[in-house]
Amino acid sequence: MFSELSYKIHSFKHSHKIVTKTLFGLFKVTSFAFQLQLLTPNASAEPLRKSSPLYENPFDLSAGGASLTRSTQEGVLFSNPSLPALGSGLLRWIYGRTSVHFGADAIDLTRESYKKQKAGELKVDSQLIESVLKTPIHIGNDLNLGFITAFAGLGLFQCSRADIQGRQFGSVGLPEIRTRAEAAAGVAAFAAMPIGDTLSVGATVKPLYAVESYENISLSDFSGSGAQQLLSDLKANTQFGLGISTGIGATAQFRTSNFDIRLATTVDDVGQTKFNNSGISPWKQILNIGVGLIPHTRSSAIHCAFDLRDVQAVYGEHWTRRSRAGCKILLNSRVGIGAGFYQGWPSYGLVLNLVLLRLEAGSYTREFGSEVGTIGRRVYFVATGFEMP
Repeated sequence: MFSELSYKIHSFKHSHKIVTKTLFGLFKVTSFAFQLQLLTPNASAEPLRKSSPLYENPFDLSAGGASLTRSTQEGVLFSNPSLPALGSGLLRWIYGRTSVHFGADAIDLTRESYKKQKAGELKVDSQLIESVLKTPIHIGNDLNLGFITAFAGLGLFQCSRADIQGRQFGSVGLPEIRTRAEAAAGVAAFAAMPIGDTLSVGATVKPLYAVESYENISLSDFSGSGAQQLLSDLKANTQFGLGISTGIGATAQFRTSNFDIRLATTVDDVGQTKFNNSGISPWKQILNIGVGLIPHTRSSAIHCAFDLRDVQAVYGEHWTRRSRAGCKILLNSRVGIGAGFYQGWPSYGLVLNLVLLRLEAGSYTREFGSEVGTIGRRVYFVATGFEMP
């Protein structure tokens, strides 16, 4: 199964090489900046994540990201560790998943440029450069592998995000590229237990390696000896950190034969997550609450939920950025349809569970402004993997 998954990922990457090569000249400045960021993050990082979970399952994202009362598979390791203790049976899932996220703006620019290149009309002129500088690039990748039972689970994870935006007039009056990137990789483990018929509690621990970066790069830095000096400065300012993130959660479930109500609360980064390098800012402790309403039959269900993250607003975000709302329609455990509002923006997606193979696709918008409707990045995602049973 792993070899098949690896082959699919390889095929997916190969099919995009043509477009990548065609637009190499178009994107060489921004791609070079992104590579530098992944290799050499800067100490003055501005977190992209803030109150969002370290990782969010793609199907949960499509349903507005409201995952405190029902999270999909590996998502419980990052949203609410008390969830697996609800329900019957011991083994929940053995899973593997990879997902990629692409900003819609960059996809549109790539499509239009590819059409012009095929027609022989693509020219590297001032108009094209202006288009590149005006087009934000948002990309991400996640990898997960592990198992989850009703009372404990263990998983390996890697998640990364980068947001690149050009400015026609930067801090020195010249074109400038602003890059923000973050990544984390590690091990996630949890333990959970039921208390009576209506309550469950759980805790999770994640030893991890984290990287955060923030940098403004003038295009003049890429000319002559400036490029070597830029690379040297970035390497000198490299910051990374090892830390241990812990979280706790509790869920109350009130069940009838065809309708359930769930109430959940979690605390992420208990006591703050600090790193062995002071250049990485601590991840702040946050309190989250959620409610879920679940009409269901024996084989299908509709789960509608609302979450409010960082109730005390310790990251200073507007409540619209911290809110998650949406519904998941689950049909015979084979087909899932999700829709909602992620950070106040519409989201949607579909999942197909084909016995061992699982396919997911959808879209959401990530807000980078102070509140909803200011600086939204429409993002499309595709994910593939396996699950047992």
